[in-house]
Amino acid sequence: MITFLTYQLKVAVIMAVFYIFYRLFLIKDSWHRLNRIVLLSTALLSFLLPVCIITIHKTEVLPMPVVQLMQAVSSTPAQSSTPWWHIAIMAIYAAGVVYVMVRVLTSVLRVRNIIKDARKEVLADGTVVYIMPGNAASFSWMGHIVISEADWNNNESAIIRHEKAHVALRHSIDVLITDIIAAIQWFNPAIWMLRIDLRAVHEYEADDTVLRSGTDLRSYQYLLISKAAAMNG
Repeated sequence: MITFLTYQLKVAVIMAVFYIFYRLFLIKDSWHRLNRIVLLSTALLSFLLPVCIITIHKTEVLPMPVVQLMQAVSSTPAQSSTPWWHIAIMAIYAAGVVYVMVRVLTSVLRVRNIIKDARKEVLADGTVVYIMPGNAASFSWMGHIVISEADWNNNESAIIRHEKAHVALRHSIDVLITDIIAAIQWFNPAIWMLRIDLRAVHEYEADDTVLRSGTDLRSYQYLLISKAAAMNG
């Protein structure tokens, strides 16, 4: 039990160190693909490094009295009772994991219901778009593109290209992975900040894809500003 919690603390420390390195040296870098790889690697490798322990074995000959003492100690029955505070810490940790996982599953089910209830439209290039009522923010999830009725009526093709970029780059997989890691490391502030930065990198990647497709920079910037103002208002 304590061994598992010690392992989780080691993961948290390693993740925090890697994340601090990212914040100090890479966050302002415009190589969004590199930043995405670094953030995902930070989240995943942090779980592997604590178990990659290099040990060096050295054989020593012990005197007979020491050997007899060790045999006597090993034959003594070990205490099997677990301190109450070990159980309490493990219970708190498990409760945090369950709480975050329930929130993740609830969010996934909410998205699934939105897609299920939305109106489906097929674009000229075969892209399937799901239209939801109102003026909510458009999004994509696991290959599904969902936009609001207002955006659909305004023929906001740039928004659709933006969401298509998210789908093509498989950003939803990144989100799901980091959400699961956040549940396991819910007590670690580094994973929550890492999630925020990774989602920002996703947006930069999608924006870059839209602009490289020939969309006018000024009009696209105006679109993003107007959408942000509408969401904040």
